[in-house]
Amino acid sequence: MVVVGSGSGNTTNTNGEVTSPDWFLSDEQINVLKVDALKEAIKMRGVVPKGRKDELRVMLKQCMEKGMGIVEGVTKDMQVLSGFPVGSRWKELQPGDDIVPEPVNEFAFHAPTDNPEALPRVQKQNFDETWDRPVFKGRNLENEVRLKGHPRRRWIKDEGLNENSHPVEWLDAMLPVYQKSASSKSETIHTISAEKLCRWSNEKARLMEMGTKTKYPTFTEFITEEWEQYLYVFFYNGLCPSPSVEMKLQGEETDPVQSDAFLRKCLGPNATVRF
Repeated sequence: MVVVGSGSGNTTNTNGEVTSPDWFLSDEQINVLKVDALKEAIKMRGVVPKGRKDELRVMLKQCMEKGMGIVEGVTKDMQVLSGFPVGSRWKELQPGDDIVPEPVNEFAFHAPTDNPEALPRVQKQNFDETWDRPVFKGRNLENEVRLKGHPRRRWIKDEGLNENSHPVEWLDAMLPVYQKSASSKSETIHTISAEKLCRWSNEKARLMEMGTKTKYPTFTEFITEEWEQYLYVFFYNGLCPSPSVEMKLQGEETDPVQSDAFLRKCLGPNATVRF
């Protein structure tokens, strides 16, 4: 859980009086500060001061409301880190006192080799903390508010996609087979493709001395279409999962349950080694 601020709230002194932490400034203290002092106080909390005097007062008061204490080692790029307010810190969630009863279901999930009567019971508890996250304010290249989860319209148009496009067409748009040429008029040049990944795989194989007498002496370099086939094996395994993808490439005499004749026919007799 991330909480804002580097200090704690009000504390009680030895006389039983409630006092504010050292980093805290009251509204009265903020109202008498001059512009330079306001800016300095805001900077000390890792926030870039902006606006006139009244706006600076509002910014500093908001820092107090959010519990944003003085930050050590303030840098210019602190506000771009992970989307959390500057001064945020990690805090371990503490469970509540109430024990949540064990869920009742007809399956009684456990490993086949375990004795369900001898399994340890771990008590479950809820957490009472609640938190909020700043409103999403991302913008696209047209400087319009980008709705979270929506792709860029320019990319959609450039790839010729619409609501009726097949899932494979979306995949080809996000991970194309071939790299677009530098002379392409496309405004969304791909930075990754099956062709580039294939070249990287072959380079890695050369560095590992594949094709020599010591390692895989019969190795030949992948071609782009072959590399793409092996990529699709993972998608196929997502639709029909096996404990290990390699199990699908084993012969039926080795693994009669997970063996897949369709994949072996498409990838060839050397698929296990190539994979």
